[in-house]
Amino acid sequence: MNGQFIGKRTALLCVCAALVIVAIAQNSASASSKLLYGPAGIRWNTIYAAAVSQATERNTLVLADFYVDNSPACRLQESNIFSVPGVQNAVNKFVAVKIDAATPYGAPLAARYNVGSFPTILLIAPDGTLIQELPGFQPAQQVADFINNVAQTRRALHVLREEHRQNPENTDVELNLATADASLLRVNDALALASKLEAAKMSGKLGSLYLAVGNGCFVLNRLPDAIAAYNKAIADSKNSDVLASAHNGLARCIAQNKAASRS
Repeated sequence: MNGQFIGKRTALLCVCAALVIVAIAQNSASASSKLLYGPAGIRWNTIYAAAVSQATERNTLVLADFYVDNSPACRLQESNIFSVPGVQNAVNKFVAVKIDAATPYGAPLAARYNVGSFPTILLIAPDGTLIQELPGFQPAQQVADFINNVAQTRRALHVLREEHRQNPENTDVELNLATADASLLRVNDALALASKLEAAKMSGKLGSLYLAVGNGCFVLNRLPDAIAAYNKAIADSKNSDVLASAHNGLARCIAQNKAASRS
């Protein structure tokens, strides 16, 4: 407002503006460009197809925030995590969309990606391929790091592919490329390169790669493949961090198998 309107006239204008905003929101409920603005200026799509269209145009990923209204953790993430500048900057690298998993619209999407806890953040390619996930409520720094790491790995992947094209026999490049593929859940590509690296007698250097493959297979619910990869990481590596992470991965697989058998 410019200061010329006060009192009742100001209140009346505010009410009118609010009614206009509500009417626009209602009329555009089915429009592909419906947006929300988050607490830190994050521009949230509310329609998944619109986010996919924008991500296709920008050659980037969809960042999907799966939530349910009655979850305190989801409300806390909205107010305390997405309001942090570092998280805001990370989210805005991709095309963001909010998906209420309790609605007829959101429930099939949650089922498609096997989302079982809320909140969960997914990074999804425009063709629907799951790239990475972050389940549950997490601290702001961990959320920002998760998103930034995916962005950095995607950039590195393009460089590594070009290096591999120019130097197809360079095993160090192949190892880095395979690890990047696994980190972005391209586990079939990573496993194909891992087979070549095994044939090239790279044993003793593949622990981190197989750990990444195991983590990727676990996210994709390919538990037998995850168990095989974790076991290979344990057999190949002497690094204490890799060994601890691989053993933890195996424990997660066993727990998930038990939970599945009970259900």
